[in-house]
Formats: sequence, C-alpha cells, structure tokens
Amino acid sequence: MRQAPSHVMIRMLVVCLFISAPAFVHAGQAEAPAAFEEGNKLYEQGKYRDAIAAYQQLAQQAKASAAVFFNLGNAYLKLGQPGRAIVEYRRAEWLAPRDPDIRANLQAARQIANSSAKGRAPWMRLVNLIGLNALTLLVAGAAWSFFGFLICSRLRVVRAHIARTGAIASAAFALLFGCWLAASAYWKLGVIEAVVVVPKANLRYGPLAESETFSSAPDGAELVVVGRKGNWVQVRDAASRVGWIERTNVVIVSGKG
Repeated sequence: MRQAPSHVMIRMLVVCLFISAPAFVHAGQAEAPAAFEEGNKLYEQGKYRDAIAAYQQLAQQAKASAAVFFNLGNAYLKLGQPGRAIVEYRRAEWLAPRDPDIRANLQAARQIANSSAKGRAPWMRLVNLIGLNALTLLVAGAAWSFFGFLICSRLRVVRAHIARTGAIASAAFALLFGCWLAASAYWKLGVIEAVVVVPKANLRYGPLAESETFSSAPDGAELVVVGRKGNWVQVRDAASRVGWIERTNVVIVSGKG
C-alpha cells in the first residue's frame, strides 16, 4: 500500500537526521586515509557526488572499513538513490553486523525505498545479529566447556551431578550456536541477492528485451537471485514471483557484497 505523503516526509526527515553528517564516530582511526578525510569534507560541503568518488577510492581496496561503506550509503541517500545506499549499508553491515548506526540507516533506507526485505523469513533477522566470527567463537567455547566438564567428571574434580549438568548445558549451547552459525553461513555466503538501483526495473517472463513484462521492482527492492543468463538475472521477489531482470538495473550482493 502506498504511504500517505505526510508519512513519506516524516521518513525523509528521520533519514536526514540519521545522515546529517558522515560517520566520524566510525572513522575515528588516527591513521584515517587522506581520501576518507577528503570525502568527509566534500560531504559536509554538500558535494555528494565528489564525496562518493573519494570514498570509492577506498571501497575498492581489499581492507576497506565499514565506515567507508557507511559513508557511501549516506552520500547515495542524500542524492535520492536508496538502492545504491542499501547496497553500501549492507556491505558495511557485513563488516560490522552489530553496529547500531549501520542497522538504523539501513532500515531508514529500506523505509524510503518501501522495501523491508520481505523475502526473508522473520528468523533471518536473528541470524544477522551476530557475525560469523563471533558465532564461531561461541561454538568453540561451548565445545571446550563440554569437554572440560567431561574431564572434570573423569578426574572427579567436581561433583558428578555438577559435571553432568554442565556438560549437558554446554552441549545444548554448542548445538544452538552451531545451528545459528550454519544458518548464518548459508544466508551470508550461499544466498545471493540483487538490489534494484534504477527508478523502476521491469520483471519479464524471459531473458529477452522482447519478453513480456509482468511486474516491476522499485529502486531499493531486494530480490533473491535464482539464475543468470548473459546480461539477465533471474530473481524471486517478496511475493515469490520469479522473473528476469536486466543486469544493468541491479547490483548483485552476497555475504561479502
């Protein structure tokens, strides 16, 4: 359902508050690259296209920080390009999954685009709360705790019922975090998505310009990629409809962007 104009204006105001300045909090490194500082200055001057060019110099590097992608998303959103903003916020989220500012701005960009990643199951929101590295450590910690209680039981360092209870609890946590890790790895590394970065992208029945259009996706729509052929991408939208979309109308994103 289309939102009333007043609701849209409120959302825009919220986003402007979120992105009124680039991510100086995120970029507080003492050795911040000159290109980053230059990008921040251009952003403050309202020269968003020039700021994007400066940030992209860093984004193309192998060790680009979450702050670079965060600021790129801010600049794109200032230019009224929510699709591009969502792409960059998602790349920042991969590097800093628990950062509240990144999550808030990503949600705000999705509201502007009228896209809330509806194609994902509700439990997938939980999957993204903790990064893969943190989950791996939790699984390893629970496993070591399990073996530690078993050893204590064998050596009779602690009472048998305490060791047994600890081993059971540790095994349960190891199983829980292990399932969480598997789900996170599958979603972040196995599922590929396409974000629409044009005002409107047509969904067609086939991978040809002559194929009939049966629907369209707005700027910022997040679609699951199910196939590819030449310059076309087969996608599934939030309503589980499958169609073909031109590759130039989307940016492909996966776990690592």
